[in-house]
Amino acid sequence: NLALLSEQEQAFYEEDDSQPDTQRSAKRKAPGSWGSAPLKERIATGKLIFLFLLKDGLQHGDVWKAFFEGAPADTVRSFAHCSEKNSCSKLDVFKKLKIVLIPRVESRWCVDLVTPVWALVKAALQATKEDAGLPQKFVLISSSTLPIQTMHQIRRVSFSSHKSEVCVCSPNEWANFTFFGSEFGIAKHHQWMILNREDGEAFVRGWKLAYKFGELQNKSKNFVADWQVPRMGFDGRANFSATIPRPSILAKGRCPDEEVITSTIWGLYEPSRNHLWRDIIRPEACRTYVNWAVSKPPEVFSEVT
Repeated sequence: NLALLSEQEQAFYEEDDSQPDTQRSAKRKAPGSWGSAPLKERIATGKLIFLFLLKDGLQHGDVWKAFFEGAPADTVRSFAHCSEKNSCSKLDVFKKLKIVLIPRVESRWCVDLVTPVWALVKAALQATKEDAGLPQKFVLISSSTLPIQTMHQIRRVSFSSHKSEVCVCSPNEWANFTFFGSEFGIAKHHQWMILNREDGEAFVRGWKLAYKFGELQNKSKNFVADWQVPRMGFDGRANFSATIPRPSILAKGRCPDEEVITSTIWGLYEPSRNHLWRDIIRPEACRTYVNWAVSKPPEVFSEVT
């Protein structure tokens, strides 16, 4: 009975996606022209922007220094968010590696690690807007991440395609639910990914629409991040004129940082959109590796052969 639904739920249920939403959706920009440039040119001129999500410092600075030295001149920029910025600001490694420390934002594990990522991507987009017409990839990584390939190899792989590289988990790990007889799913993804500029901008716009960060100031132990999950629009992008509150989805979920990227860029999975999701869920999009299927996860490696 639609009369019993809230105004928001009714809009979600009745959404007609046969026409584009021109007001509230995370509008899709035409991809940059760099995808058609020769790969050799993209490798030589493309911009890799590294985004470090850290606690109180960067591990193995010597490894990162050697890695960054393999980049062509003026093709790499780096930014970092530290949850304990006072500790990070005292370290020389950030100056030596020319990593820009952005202002700290509040965060809490498995409640909101998304907003620090949002702040990183937003700062990087702003700082690199003059290069928006060039090949750009934004690489989100953690403090324990290490490069195991050369800079040239990573540039060749990253700039071989304009597409973002988001590692989407198997559908049996998603938060799947049924709403008035229709099936939906929140596509779970790995936290570490590579975004093109278009999708980075969509995420920044989308999280601002989906979540009011001020609510995190509630320090209750039972606090749950209340964010809005959009449907996928007719164009395969998140449509924020049709959303449902995440707490209303009574399906076993994950931490927000394992659901928000796919949701704010593309929206909810629906079987009718399966042909669009096939292109999003690509095995080759998984660029970082971590193994939790061990007795004391995650698996730790002492050497790489």
